[in-house]
Amino acid sequence: MLTDKIKSADAVELERVAADVRSDIINVIRKNGGHLASNLGVVEVTVALYKVFDFPKDKLIFDVGHQCYAHKIITRGREAFSSIRKKGGLSGFPKSGESVYDCYDFGHSSTSLSVACGFMRARKLKGENFEIISLIGDGALSGGMIYEALGDAYSIGEKQIIILNDNKMAISPTVGGMSAGLSDAAGTKEFFARFGFKYVDGVDGHDIGALIDAFTAAKNGTEPVVIRVSTRKGKGLDEATVSPEKYHSVSAESPAGSYSAVAGETLKEMAATDGNIVAVTAAMKDGTGLSAFAEAYPDRFIDVGICEEHAATMCGAMAKAGLKPYFAVYSSFMQRAFDQIIHDNALQNLDVKYLVDRSGAVNDDGETHQGIFNLSFLSLIPNMKIVAPKNFADLKYTLPQTLAEKGPIAVRYPKSSLSEGDDADQTAFGRWAEPDSDADGIILTTGAVMYAKGVKLAKSIMKNGLKLSTVNAKYIWPLDENWLVEFADKPIMILEDNERRGGFYEAVLSFYADKGLRAGLTAVNFPQSFLCVGTLDELLDEYGFSDDRLLSLAGAFFAK
Repeated sequence: MLTDKIKSADAVELERVAADVRSDIINVIRKNGGHLASNLGVVEVTVALYKVFDFPKDKLIFDVGHQCYAHKIITRGREAFSSIRKKGGLSGFPKSGESVYDCYDFGHSSTSLSVACGFMRARKLKGENFEIISLIGDGALSGGMIYEALGDAYSIGEKQIIILNDNKMAISPTVGGMSAGLSDAAGTKEFFARFGFKYVDGVDGHDIGALIDAFTAAKNGTEPVVIRVSTRKGKGLDEATVSPEKYHSVSAESPAGSYSAVAGETLKEMAATDGNIVAVTAAMKDGTGLSAFAEAYPDRFIDVGICEEHAATMCGAMAKAGLKPYFAVYSSFMQRAFDQIIHDNALQNLDVKYLVDRSGAVNDDGETHQGIFNLSFLSLIPNMKIVAPKNFADLKYTLPQTLAEKGPIAVRYPKSSLSEGDDADQTAFGRWAEPDSDADGIILTTGAVMYAKGVKLAKSIMKNGLKLSTVNAKYIWPLDENWLVEFADKPIMILEDNERRGGFYEAVLSFYADKGLRAGLTAVNFPQSFLCVGTLDELLDEYGFSDDRLLSLAGAFFAK
């Protein structure tokens, strides 16, 4: 294993190991897709950590996990790494069930020091002896959990080691006072000193010798320490160092030709005629398709850094003051602002609009990045409206509609580029389209991916002599109760890209039960589960949406 080789290697051999690891990352991620630039920047840091520390006895904590690929190669081997982000292969993030070298599961930002505090308390209470090392990017310092944990770490008073990887990037360039303040060495040293940390600055993150010296001194010391290492995101791949945002995640992450791109372009067009529209992101300008908006209206584009909670509350205040904020956020990151959406937006019925990107099943990134819960948790909230367009044209048509609607609205759309048809559903806001009058049954869907599945299913089942009409429940919440009553005599199959518990199907089922209507109703949706890694097609097949299974279920259901 590389772990043993690194322990016995001299400086020249370590440089060769680092070069081989960097080459493996480039070759595999170009093929599989994944987080490229961030991982290329920490290769020497990771090699030096494995030279100095005794993993897995010592705990290596990754913030987010965007920088764990070198760690995976070192601990799993090159052959295993070639399976990363593939179904049945390695996760793209640290995953404790995958290896003893992964001490915790990570996937979201600014969680590392809270995990470190937990390990410190356990170490102290159990009388154990191991080092706790957190590898944190400077972008994570914009997240509020870091500061909650720093305050607690001061109370604990135990030794920990923080490796602060300063590459001046999160996904987009880092923003906020803490990131800007890192250039002030004296001020940063004073800041961490207030929380009980020794501060070591000026370590070249690509000089393995310097890294080993700094890490060894920290290991031999007895006090908490922050070591700031300067790295270059994308090192070893010229195009990635020139455009680290573009190469943060290659291949599958590009918003071009996607719902993200359509949403961003449409919002930019809306802003041309309404000076109160502002676009907000939490360090995801490119991923959410807002780059063109930012260029066209820099004064009305706001990047708060990795601070979803702050963004939601801030949007509420902007709405209260007469602006029209649109907060573009991945579904899995929106979860972090659940309390703020309830307390600081919906409670006052404020006009905050959420562009909920990556809704439904999300390919490649695995459990931590799925969007299959938002129908459940958003529909719980009073005053909330939820919208899910059926294709690109429908999204483009629907976004301007939201301007006239009072209160919080979540517009959910997938990472997939599936776009069935080029027509927009132009029913009144809150109403679902009527099915074909001569249909034997209805396929009722929850947005673009499910609508595409439904149309395909309807075409396939025509061979069985059945005519089905596919209707997208675009205005998912509140339910179109008039529609449900009107078509209660028709058998309805729901295709839902959300977890079954608390989702759309259960809401429809509950409505019919409360009304005493005995509608023929069935559904295919995701089980109460964390979805595995895979392509979108693999995920849909794995969790019950394969074409063959849908055809079999629909044939049996509608033929009754």
